[in-house]
Amino acid sequence: MIASAVCLAVFSACGGSGAPREFTTKIRGTVIDRPDSKTLLLTRIYEDTRVAGIEIPIVEGRFEYDLTTDTREEWQLIFRDEMQQGSMRPAYFFSEPGTVTMTLYPMERYEENSLAGGRLNTEFAAFRDSMMMWGKIYREEGMKIVERGYRPRSVSMSTTAKRTLPKQPSSSPTPPLPRGLRCTRSGSHWRSVPCPAKRWSTSEATLR
Repeated sequence: MIASAVCLAVFSACGGSGAPREFTTKIRGTVIDRPDSKTLLLTRIYEDTRVAGIEIPIVEGRFEYDLTTDTREEWQLIFRDEMQQGSMRPAYFFSEPGTVTMTLYPMERYEENSLAGGRLNTEFAAFRDSMMMWGKIYREEGMKIVERGYRPRSVSMSTTAKRTLPKQPSSSPTPPLPRGLRCTRSGSHWRSVPCPAKRWSTSEATLR
């Protein structure tokens, strides 16, 4: 009897039928310095943006949408005007219960985008910021090296070839030809052409 009651309680807590429970992710965001951007496209990261997606209007620099799903997974927000231009920098986030807050900037200021929300989005934002920080350090150190006068070592292919390739004779002997062909020379290249029916000398590749 006690075992049956425990099983019933667990069954009820799991949602009865065992199906995943739906939850809502409240997406709230602000768009900065993008007066020409009017619409955002919301899709899963693996969906084809040409045929799938939810359009979210941008009104007075703000947007919001309540996303209802039963799966914690990665989504993306894409500016419609960027997609039409063929060059875009999506803003990524994870669906999870609660509110996700974003601040989105123009493409050239992509690193200023911010993301805040539940546990998944907090961890994702920390990881993204860390990657951007190391990328910035790498670029800055590279610029310092260039400013100090460093230039990649260049190797002349012609000089290398002269050092490594065997010397070619100034004039190559006439290549052997089957009977009925003669040699003509054009610059440094030989070519064979049919010859008229005349007496052929096997000691020389010429016609007499």
